Amino acid sequence: MRALRFTLLLIALTVSLARVAFIESHWDEDACMAIGWLLSKGWRLYSGIFTHHTPLDYLPASLLADVFGPSTTAMRAFMIALWAIVAATLYRALRPRAVGAWTAVFFAILSSQWLTYWYGQMMLVENYWGYAVVLALALLGSPLELEPDPSPRRAVAVGALIALILTASPVCFPVAALLALWVVADGRWRGLSRWSAVGAAGWLALFGLWAFAHADLGRLWEHVIVFNREVYARFYGLENRAVLGFWQLALEHSVAYFASTFDARNLEMYFEGLIKIVALGWVAWSLANRRWAQAVWKLAFIVVLQSRPEKTADAPPFHAAPFYLTATLIAASAIARTWQALSGRPRVAFAVAAAGLLLPTLWATSFATASLRPFSRPDAVYESILAAVRTCTTPEDRVAALPCDPRFYLDTARVPATPSVFYLPWQEAWEPQRRATLDSLRRERPKVVLIQDTKVWGVPWNEFGAGINAWLKAAGYMPVMRSMDPAAPLRVQLLVRPDAAPAFVACAQETAR
Repeated sequence: MRALRFTLLLIALTVSLARVAFIESHWDEDACMAIGWLLSKGWRLYSGIFTHHTPLDYLPASLLADVFGPSTTAMRAFMIALWAIVAATLYRALRPRAVGAWTAVFFAILSSQWLTYWYGQMMLVENYWGYAVVLALALLGSPLELEPDPSPRRAVAVGALIALILTASPVCFPVAALLALWVVADGRWRGLSRWSAVGAAGWLALFGLWAFAHADLGRLWEHVIVFNREVYARFYGLENRAVLGFWQLALEHSVAYFASTFDARNLEMYFEGLIKIVALGWVAWSLANRRWAQAVWKLAFIVVLQSRPEKTADAPPFHAAPFYLTATLIAASAIARTWQALSGRPRVAFAVAAAGLLLPTLWATSFATASLRPFSRPDAVYESILAAVRTCTTPEDRVAALPCDPRFYLDTARVPATPSVFYLPWQEAWEPQRRATLDSLRRERPKVVLIQDTKVWGVPWNEFGAGINAWLKAAGYMPVMRSMDPAAPLRVQLLVRPDAAPAFVACAQETAR
């Protein structure tokens, strides 16, 4: 395919994804965007803001917020543009060979459709390093049975991509290590290892400069390693065996996950089935050609790619974006090779068969996203609360949203009165964060507090938030707006500081007219 045609295709696919910029979001994505916005306002990770994630989670959001402010639409639009840039980079890297060019074309088509399967979870670190994995595999070529020519420039890019993956999370270390192992083991790339080291050093230097300006790196170990190992792991049932226990669970999940490959109970499972078949077929291809070491590498790579397979009631396994993206690239490569090997009627028959298999994924993603709507009006009472807070508070007023509604800070453009944009059971279980949250509430005395009556991992807010609720009651905070209907999308109430309540109520009533 010619470059102009690919460009037109990419523009059409990018436009078709515009709806993704406006759909409702997931708490995790909201937290990434809200913390990025706070960083753009001068807050610092780990000292001013609690998080148990690495800084890479918040880098893109903070840079975008520097320009656009707390605009979720701008951040989502950036993720769509990033996908288009990745697809275009794949085309540029692979187009010298026809099979490579078609691989990029099919990746663009498939991933543009399947991208909606991450609905509401685009601004997450898994997407960043998922794209990095895809680009690294394409540049290396060999794992995909493609052979792009190695060069110092490409080696620098591969090194930078591996380093990016490494900085995403401690969980990513095995993925980065396996990619680095491929570079060292592949004779075509081994001689360029020093250039890969230059690329890795370059990314680490740039990332380090940004992190130094936005994070208290002296506390990173405490928040990202110690907290996850000693507190967060308990909620996974991994107390005293955080690292080995995590990988044991990941392996057990992988066995169960791939054992159910042909479970087709609904269209969503059909989508999952195709993804699994692609991944297993990638390994089987090496086994069939008696490339035993390659098969072992691929199997290990697949397992570590989808090592965090959380699936909630209203979302796919959103930590598995790198696995989905990689499987899409593998599928695109296989389709492209088959397409190039055929001509005439056999090619037409293959196109019909492929469409017959892939078109149901349109139904699958439609099924998975059928309940989605623009976030603008998820609940009438919540919308009236937002309108009142925007009108009846000033940008200098501190607010709080408990236990977890980071979107509230973005929608109101008000900063939190607590050292976090959420307060979840594992923070209550960590004495430093519990104490810091209560101390901050006492010191800042937020003008308004939004409370959601919800459960987090099965623990009710009234249970793990009992200490905060007791302080709010003792401080005289008054409920002025509420939505407690069990059938409502959100069960929320707004509390106002006693000295501000009369003026706020009068202002809110005026706003509602």
